[in-house]
Order: sequence, then C-alpha cells, then structure tokens
Amino acid sequence: MNMSHKNCGHEATKSARARCRKANGKVIPAVPPARSPQRENKKVDRDYLFTRRIKKAGPNECWVWDGRTDKHGYGYLTVRDGYKTKSVKATRWVMEKHLGRKLNPEEWVLHSCDNPPCCNPNHLRLGTAKDNARDRVNRGRHNHAGKTHCKWGHEFTPENTGVQSSGSGRTCLTCVKLRNQYRRDKNFSGDFSEYVALHASDDSGYR
Repeated sequence: MNMSHKNCGHEATKSARARCRKANGKVIPAVPPARSPQRENKKVDRDYLFTRRIKKAGPNECWVWDGRTDKHGYGYLTVRDGYKTKSVKATRWVMEKHLGRKLNPEEWVLHSCDNPPCCNPNHLRLGTAKDNARDRVNRGRHNHAGKTHCKWGHEFTPENTGVQSSGSGRTCLTCVKLRNQYRRDKNFSGDFSEYVALHASDDSGYR
C-alpha cells in the first residue's frame, strides 16, 4: 500500500522520502556512514612529546633541549591555551611540571649552570627580572658587556657596578651618585657633563 509522504511526518527531503517508501511509512532514523579506522582521532600525549625532546643525562649534568630554540639558545615549545596556541620557554614548562603549579608572570626561571638549553630542574631556580639582570651582569652576558668604562669615563669595577632599575643591564654607581647631587645643586647652572668634569678634577675645588 502506498502511503503519502505528507502523512508520515518525515522531513520533505529526497533521502527522507526514500526511507519512507522503503519502510512503508515507518520511521527509520538515518544511519551515519561508518568512519574508517585511519580517520579516528587519537589523543596525543603532548607531555610525552615535549619530554622526549630533552636529552637527559646524570642528575647533576645539563639536560639539553633538542627542539626549537631562539638565537640565544633557549628552548621553546608550542602549547594550547584554550582554542589558541602560544610559545612557552622550555625551562618554564619544565619548572611548572616540577613544582606542580602554574608560574606567576613576575616569576622568572633562572639557570645556575649558565647553559641556556639546559632543562634539568636541579639547575633551575625561581627569581625576578632583577635577579636575572644581576646574573647577566655578573656573568658578562648583558648588552655592552665588553665596555670597561661608562659613558663619562668611570671604570666598571665590582664596587662601582650596579643593576639598572629596569633590569636591562648594569649601571655606574658613581654616575648615579653624581646625578643625584646634580639635581639637588641649585648653585650650578651647567649641564651634567660639565658637572662630571668638575668633580673629575682634583684641583677644581668644587665639592
């Protein structure tokens, strides 16, 4: 018996009408096509993929990152952040796994071995941007590390070398002291270079 498609309640589509005729009016749900096993999505253990990039050695030796690095040798990896991806330093990722928590933006991961690609947690410690700048100054890895004197001719000795407040490099402590005096000195009308020259001459009598 032929049944009207209008009376069976199916959608008015060609495939629905075909199912309706085949079942003589009975509702048959559409069967999704079977997916091939090759197309099944497999969950990737990203932690394993990152961990195998680290060439582990002894507990007190450097564990070198074998993945992507920047021009300074620090390792980087790409992680998911919601629907987006972002690049994270390998040392920061390792430290978060080691501590079992997320690091705050103001927390920096510093090396005690001074080896940028090293990811051994025993060689890493937490610090601040100023701690990182101090390490760069002490190890001679900051900008203009080859300079032995400041702009005004003062030698960068251990007693005369400090860290800039921005954390970007070293500063001359003699210049810092003279600049503070220059700002407070109401009797001097020249510029700072003349003020430095006056204090550099022992026979100037200007103190």
